[in-house]
Amino acid sequence: MAIGLLAVVGAILFFYFSSRPEILLPSWAPPTLKEARERLQGRTFDEFIDEAYRLHLLRHPQAMADLGAAEAHGVRNDRLDDYSYESVETTLAIEREIYRRLHTYRREALSADEALTYDAAEALWSDLTTHEAPAIAMYPISASDDSPHMLLYARLIAVWRLADEDDVVDYIACLHQADRQLLQLRERLLDLRAAGRLPPASALEPLVGQLTPLKITETWSESPYIPEHIVAGHNPYFVALRERLLAMKELGVEKRVAYLTEARRALEREVIPAYEKLYNAVVAALAEAPAAGVGIDQCAGGREAYEGLLRHYTESDLTPEAVHAAGRDTVERLQREIAAVLKETRTPREQALSGTASGIEWDGGAPSPDDVAAACRAEIQRAWAAVSRLVGLPPQADVEVLVGEGANGYIPAAYDGSRAALLVVSPEASRASEVAAFVHREVVPGRHVQWATARDLALPAVRASGGFPAFEEGWAFYALDVAAEAGLYDGDPVANLGRLRSQVRDAARAVVDTGVHRFGWSFDRAVDYYAAATGDEESVSQAAVKACISSPGRATADLVGGTRLRALRDMVERAAGVAFDPVAFHGLLTGRGFLPLPVIERLVEETFMDSPQG
Repeated sequence: MAIGLLAVVGAILFFYFSSRPEILLPSWAPPTLKEARERLQGRTFDEFIDEAYRLHLLRHPQAMADLGAAEAHGVRNDRLDDYSYESVETTLAIEREIYRRLHTYRREALSADEALTYDAAEALWSDLTTHEAPAIAMYPISASDDSPHMLLYARLIAVWRLADEDDVVDYIACLHQADRQLLQLRERLLDLRAAGRLPPASALEPLVGQLTPLKITETWSESPYIPEHIVAGHNPYFVALRERLLAMKELGVEKRVAYLTEARRALEREVIPAYEKLYNAVVAALAEAPAAGVGIDQCAGGREAYEGLLRHYTESDLTPEAVHAAGRDTVERLQREIAAVLKETRTPREQALSGTASGIEWDGGAPSPDDVAAACRAEIQRAWAAVSRLVGLPPQADVEVLVGEGANGYIPAAYDGSRAALLVVSPEASRASEVAAFVHREVVPGRHVQWATARDLALPAVRASGGFPAFEEGWAFYALDVAAEAGLYDGDPVANLGRLRSQVRDAARAVVDTGVHRFGWSFDRAVDYYAAATGDEESVSQAAVKACISSPGRATADLVGGTRLRALRDMVERAAGVAFDPVAFHGLLTGRGFLPLPVIERLVEETFMDSPQG
């Protein structure tokens, strides 16, 4: 009887798996601490740096995939990050081992360029060993776009490009791991609830809306003979895969149906139930979370954690009080500049900021996605020509413009060439008054110039892959000043208002961030301040405040980094007078790759000043 039963089960399993694609499990495993120690042993400095960053990426598969670096490291893009307690502890142990071994190399014995790499590595791994684990421990899930569940969504929906069948296989392998990741986040949230250490209710409340569309199936067709007949309602993972597979005609109908059917199985049996469990855990936590305050100071150890997060994002020892004051001063200065532009154009402030003044709206009403994409591409070309006299530009590379809901920003090109750089434009950034500033901030002379220059220099990966928030975000903030200097807003007060409003939003976010997490501001007080500072409507202001609540400290990087870069520029320009060379100055800022902002400040002083500045 037992043998007969086993035979039946075996036959069922054989039939089930023979009809499925050869996928399901990731093809590799992240390095263990023992393996990492062996890999780091007996290396020259350059070899050590390369291997250390390789180990770092292998412990963070999603970041590696987003960079397009998997193939270079001999693995596939078929693994998601692991947020289990054991895995996070192993990752932290490896990062600490890297940091310890880094200090066995004598910086003074290195070449000048190697010394810069040492400085970058020292700052990066110092930060990784003090910031990463505490962040996931206190806020395992939030409404921020850098929350693990949102990184999963971005990875599978926005970033991934399916170029061939291997990409499809990797995508579905990751889909089969999504439930594990979601349940790990649920476990962490439940543990915080049991310990009475939940984040504030205001940080959890937006999650209800975020998770709701991801836990439904709608209606699945029962006739999957061709891809067009498999319908997943509004489940975004299935819809994204289906749309991409429809374009891959070379796979043939049979294979596309098989892959879509496997995706449906994964969603129905694993992913959607996991989203349902995570959703229920959030709802239960929301009922017990602290409701009186909105800041991280409501959590046990929150005050110390916020100071650590501020050090991470600002790359400085600035106190919350100092950041708060700097934000207020910047808001007031920018408001005066906005008032001057409005006076010059004789436009009422409310009318201009609402986007209803003459020339602000698109001709003919709301623009189509094609209109927005065309406007962005035209502005990229215009800006590229205009800023070349101020910034040494890398070889011009394609930037693909995508217009869609719920996304906004720049995504660097993949290392392996599988994906061009992306400019993702949300409706909020597609108002005519905002397009120019958005392009200047995100593409040229902003983030794209910074990233493309670093990639063009053939630097060690630790200096070509970001990781220094104040320098990265600060360059984007400062890039708007460069665009203005290049004349890109001359004769266009509407676009100039867009520039000033972009910067005043950054400054207001820094005030709100420190206000709610250090000074006990209520949600309503933060919204009122932000709305008054920026002129944004209430719903937009509420969303900005919720973002600050959900990701403590993050909103300070733009303002602090940007003002420090501006201060460096002013210092060098005052010292040089008419001999000031903006191309040389900006070349130093972007021409060494990604470095900690304190290192940039030291380089500027050593290069351009007669003596180091105190």
